Amino acid sequence: MSGTRGITGGAWPRWVRHLAALALFPLPAFGQTHVVIVSGLGGDKKYTESFAKLASTFAESANKRFGIPESEVLWFGEDATSKKPYFKGQSTKANVERAITQLASRAAAGEQVIVVLIGHGSGEGDDTKISIPGPDLTARDFSALLGRCEPLRALTTSRAPLRVVVEQEYPVSPLDDNDALALFRERARAVRPDFEPTADDEEAVREVVARVDRLPLALELAAARVKLLAPRELATRLDQSLAVLTGGARDRPSRQQTLRAAIEWSYDLLDEAERHLFERLAVFAGGWSLAAAETVCDASLDLLGSLVDKSLVVQVEDLTAETRLAMLETIREFALEKLRERPDYGALRRRHAQYFAESMPDAMSLRFQERGGWSNAYARFKAETENLRTALAWAVETESERELTLATLYQLSPHVGPTEGRQVLRESLAHSKVGGVDRARALLAVGGLARMQGDFRDAQAASEEALEFYRAAGDAAALIEALRRLALATMDAGDIDRAKALVDEAESASLGSGDPRLIASASTLQGAFPLLRGDLDQARENLERLLALQEQVGDEEGVSCTRGNLARVMLLQGQTGDALREFEELLRWCREMRYQNATTYTLSNLSAAFAAAGATGPAVHIYATAEAFRTARGVELTGPFLEVQQRVMGPVREAADDPRYRDERVAGESMSLDEAADYALTVVERLRAEYV
Repeated sequence: MSGTRGITGGAWPRWVRHLAALALFPLPAFGQTHVVIVSGLGGDKKYTESFAKLASTFAESANKRFGIPESEVLWFGEDATSKKPYFKGQSTKANVERAITQLASRAAAGEQVIVVLIGHGSGEGDDTKISIPGPDLTARDFSALLGRCEPLRALTTSRAPLRVVVEQEYPVSPLDDNDALALFRERARAVRPDFEPTADDEEAVREVVARVDRLPLALELAAARVKLLAPRELATRLDQSLAVLTGGARDRPSRQQTLRAAIEWSYDLLDEAERHLFERLAVFAGGWSLAAAETVCDASLDLLGSLVDKSLVVQVEDLTAETRLAMLETIREFALEKLRERPDYGALRRRHAQYFAESMPDAMSLRFQERGGWSNAYARFKAETENLRTALAWAVETESERELTLATLYQLSPHVGPTEGRQVLRESLAHSKVGGVDRARALLAVGGLARMQGDFRDAQAASEEALEFYRAAGDAAALIEALRRLALATMDAGDIDRAKALVDEAESASLGSGDPRLIASASTLQGAFPLLRGDLDQARENLERLLALQEQVGDEEGVSCTRGNLARVMLLQGQTGDALREFEELLRWCREMRYQNATTYTLSNLSAAFAAAGATGPAVHIYATAEAFRTARGVELTGPFLEVQQRVMGPVREAADDPRYRDERVAGESMSLDEAADYALTVVERLRAEYV
């Protein structure tokens, strides 16, 4: 757009360039909107400066494109005196009304008129005060003045919307990663001209940028510390960011000299109910759903909306269908300090732990969700990892009877590796006095994690103890799951005959229940036994029958496991095209669910399919990514299927050790799982055409 010339340079953050472009549209494009408001966190000088630039650009464009003299643009706000305001003297309600009335009369005669307002201050709704010298102009007054004249338009910047009918809001988010990094480097060189970060420094700088939420004021205050602290030291100290982010320029307003002052300025403008909720919401870590806020904090939609309007709470991405809100970490640190001073702090933490202990689905029910339910549950565990960690910490501190439940839920998060999950569970089992179903669920979880790490003895012992409880409990679903878990651990230990007997018992129990979901769950290992005997045709027949049943009952996790096993059998049969098709569908599901463990497993096996198809370079590439992630997670490849896996993976492993494929291996090791999955799918699409 030619009209954006002069505002597209590097000095302009990307969001300012975007909003400035909005300002250059013809004024009639605003339709019935009389006020365009740009909102963001109050007290941040970089936002204030950029807002001022934006407003200036708006006024200049009005002059250049629409012939509106700059003298007829009404300015008021903190920087009004430097912007050639339309009127002189104190900006009281009477003076502003007189100035707008003068402009309104000209606008009524057919002229287009703009009002530029930099910032507004305290109050709510009709009582919001416009932040001008001697403020006594309310939002209602301002709206009424604008309403007198249809052509009149206003651009305003603010910590919250005015909430008038003729308003259009454009919220401003924190800087993106590139702009945030650029600002940090720029301000660091302002205090230390020789600042040239090393590779390790760059990683530390990225940690700093993330830790301060990419807020311009926080970035500038953090960058000022590199005069004394190395980037790695700074990143380490930001566990208490409000104590570190001080020492802003002395010629700035006091609220812009420390991050605490900037946040406190916004906090002080809240009314009592807003402050109360703001403090209580700090009990959540990593965000919360509306249901969680309503249950734990007695939040109302109106109060939550008000905190969102004031940029103290933000809406964040959620993989489920729920609305999810959060505080930036720097703001939460401030709110948590306030919360800890409250007499109801302990009670609120108890309500928080109780909510997550009771509202999260347990592992036993995950296999029997409605269609799509498993993926939603997985996404929820991923989103609530920090809340579960915080709730578990409270349970441990207070020796709560909910500790075992919370430990079992916590280890289900995809962010928790088998080493950490197993340790947490073992510690809780060691000192918790709770028995019954809570203990049995924890033991089954320990068994599953021990299998992942190749500790078959612990896997069997934990699963045996859980099975004893479920045999007496009369819960068919839980009994079948316990038999299945113990059969896997027993098979891993090499006792195939006993494993087969356990699977037969599970199938008998499932047939007795008449529930097709339980029948599907009990049958998950029926493809394993012919595969171990080397009967590939029977293994494929069993797996295809099981896959159809799992798809019928909506067992998403079961489908993913069976599809992977079926593709491996196809590879061993020499059916490379069929294997590629199955692996592709499985990988797309893993990407959609963001299921890291399944993605790792699929990439590893897909690399064997690539090698069989003659794509050795791409095979080594994604194999290296999968191996790097598996090793980092502490997952071992052992058990009776190891020989089968070696037959499948042998050609890829040999190629990975071949110096000719060193570059592919190195590239794969440095890739993320998401990047490797995207790369693999492009290769699959190319190879698939050869097997049509």
